[in-house]
Amino acid sequence: MGCDALRTRCCSTGRASSSRSQLAKLRLRALGALTCQLASLDLRVRPARQRLIVTRPYAGPRGAQNGLVDVVFVDWHKTLSTSLFWAHGPGCRLPPATLAEVGKYVFGQHQLVRDWMLGAMVGEDVCGLAADYFGLGVDDVLADLERSCRKMKLCDPAVVDTLRLISERGIKVVLATDNMDAFRRWTIPDLQIDTVFDDVLTSDFCGALKADLSDGLSPFFSPWLADRGIAPSEAVLIDDTRVAAAEAIGIDVRLVEDPSNLVAMLAELARRTF
Repeated sequence: MGCDALRTRCCSTGRASSSRSQLAKLRLRALGALTCQLASLDLRVRPARQRLIVTRPYAGPRGAQNGLVDVVFVDWHKTLSTSLFWAHGPGCRLPPATLAEVGKYVFGQHQLVRDWMLGAMVGEDVCGLAADYFGLGVDDVLADLERSCRKMKLCDPAVVDTLRLISERGIKVVLATDNMDAFRRWTIPDLQIDTVFDDVLTSDFCGALKADLSDGLSPFFSPWLADRGIAPSEAVLIDDTRVAAAEAIGIDVRLVEDPSNLVAMLAELARRTF
């Protein structure tokens, strides 16, 4: 190889080496700058956000007795109230003795009362029968029935706050009563019951009584529970009567022997549930 060619090759090799050296230096500078930037950042490892998973323990066949309650059913007559149809008071058209006889006549007929409670009859039908029997004006009998329904009272007004407390904590409170169209038409709106309870179940609307049982199901309670995906074992019924049909499907029935004890019973239920 000639001297000039060798010199040219050496010069080329020198330039290449110099270029590689400069490139390496540039890479080192870039790496150093990146290291400084990273050092200035807060790269502390943070724990991943944990998803809160709430699991319910197995409730067994009687979940409500273990404190797992999704709904509290509350009876009306002799539980929340002792007010009566055709109770006499200011504004009544008929005298007290006559109204007492009307009430005795109507509620002394089992089939009549059952038909009325199941919605097969309405107030006008019943008042017409009573009016014919006693020779009274049907309008007077009906007007006094309506008045008595609108004037019904709770045994203890404090129960309203207790029921609302339970409802606010995520437990449904439902009025469950064997009752007539007159109760739905006049008592519920006048007492604003629908503002206290999450729902109202009446036998005349359901077409079944609380005591009815068919093929192992309650035509009164079971459809309501099934529609909301609530197991009967997570339901409580507070009633003045031990409703065997409710117990048969797994509802925890708690007996009220004295309406004056209802608020304390509900408060205790709330305390044990939450």
